[in-house]
Parts: sequence; C-alpha cells; structure tokens
Amino acid sequence: MYYTQKNIKKQYKNCTPFNRCNNYKSCPHCSTAYRKREFSKATKHLHENDIKQYKNKYYIVFTSNDLKISTYEKNKYIDLFMTEFLAKKRNKNFIINKSSQYFITKEISYNKKYDDYNPHYNFILLSNDIIDFENKQFKRLLENYNIKFHIEKIYKSDNSYKKSIEKIINYSLKFDENRARLENDISISKYKRNIYKSDLFNSEKYANLRKRLCIHIQATKEHYNNKIKQAKSILKRNLNKKHKKRYIILLKSYHKKVKYYNSVKARHIKRLKDRFRLKKLIYFDSLSKA
Repeated sequence: MYYTQKNIKKQYKNCTPFNRCNNYKSCPHCSTAYRKREFSKATKHLHENDIKQYKNKYYIVFTSNDLKISTYEKNKYIDLFMTEFLAKKRNKNFIINKSSQYFITKEISYNKKYDDYNPHYNFILLSNDIIDFENKQFKRLLENYNIKFHIEKIYKSDNSYKKSIEKIINYSLKFDENRARLENDISISKYKRNIYKSDLFNSEKYANLRKRLCIHIQATKEHYNNKIKQAKSILKRNLNKKHKKRYIILLKSYHKKVKYYNSVKARHIKRLKDRFRLKKLIYFDSLSKA
C-alpha cells in the first residue's frame, strides 16, 4: 500500500491529543505536535542581536546519495559521519569548535527519478571564526563516509536573520509522507536522535545562562555601589567646612573615586555580557576570576 496523507491519517486515527502514540517519525498528528514543540524550544528565546553578533552564518546540507548501496546503509553512514563530525569540534582548526552554534535536523527525502531514498542533514551554523571547507580533517571525513555537501549563506528575510533561521528550522522539521512510508516499512531510524543543537538553540541552557548573567551583573553593581557609599561616608566624616582648601581636596578625591568605580563597573559588566554573547557556559567560579 502506498502511504498518502489520507492513508497515514487512517492508520493513526486512534492517536488523539489525550492519547498520543509518540511516533513522531511516521504519525502526522504526533509529528505536528513534535515540530511545534521543538520549534518553540529552539527559537522562542532567540534575539536578533544574538544572531547578528556572529560574522559567518551558513546553511549546509550533508547528503549520502550513493546509488550503489541500500537506503539502510546510506542512513548508517550519514549517522556515523555526523557523530564523528560533532566529536571533532574539540580539535583545533576544524569547521566547528566549542564557541560555534548549530542546529542540525535529519531528513529522509524520496527521489522519484531513481525510486530511492536520500537521507540528509540540514545544518545551521553560526560562527565568528573563518571557516575553511578545504580543511584536511573535514575532507578526509567526507571521503571516509562518501558524503557530499551543499553550502549557502544565510541572508536576512524581512530584514531579520531570526526569521530566515525560523523558516529553515520549520521546513526541516516538517512531516514527510515518504519518510513515514519508509518508517512504517522498515523503521529505519527507530530510537535514533533527529536533532542536535548547541546552547544558543537550547532554551533551558540559554535561560539558565541568562539568569547567571543577571545575578552577576546585580552583584557587581552592588559591590561598586557599596564602594561609592563608603567613599561618600569618608567624605562626610572628614569634612570641615571652615577649611576651604581641605574641603576642595576631599571633594575632588571623592569625585575621582566615583568616576573610577563607575568606569570599572561598566567594564566589568561589558566583559560579562561579551562572555555571555559567546554562549560559553561560564560558572560562578570562572566569572569571579574576571
């Protein structure tokens, strides 16, 4: 039986909002709920300024379309490629590193011309480093698993990078009848991950990081405001209006201290914000050393 949208819906008619089958790879109802949930998690907290700070914004598609091997083998090779690709971010001079941000989704499309399935990964990459696609490690990895890739720059949609990224994520999470057919036939990707994402696209980690930033900014403000209060109390204690020269000297030193503490406070907060923008998970110990 060929799986059309109507046939699939009939097959999963018992799946309701109150009794989900949780088969989001082949059930259209669960797939829609899953797409909305994951889309919200990845984009709800995103800000335009967070995306703008990255110099390089790419959309890459990794495909395994070797016609000589079966769909099962192609799927296996591309999964192995992706796990090794993400593991290499610890290496120096690789395409991605610890400061890179990415959102990766897996799709299995149907090729009518060859009557074959084509597993591929949609890859959104944000980075401040110069990306070298002629990298030896990267080329060797592509050759080992017979993977091809297509790359495009991400441009603004309606004068917004966020909207263009949202469109890509929404498209990559869409329900596909052909994949549903394949999953029903052989369960090609059962119990396997479909999404890989970094901290920027993880709402929980992002929220925790922002909380830490707010707490630390508040702590630095209180610290330097207390120092200004101390300087003011010293001025009041030692003030003697009968001696004009002494009054002017004390007042000048007080204003200098206030100016110095405010400038140090501003620099400290800027440094905290810069680190936050890089999306590195900075804990309280490392922040206190700044």
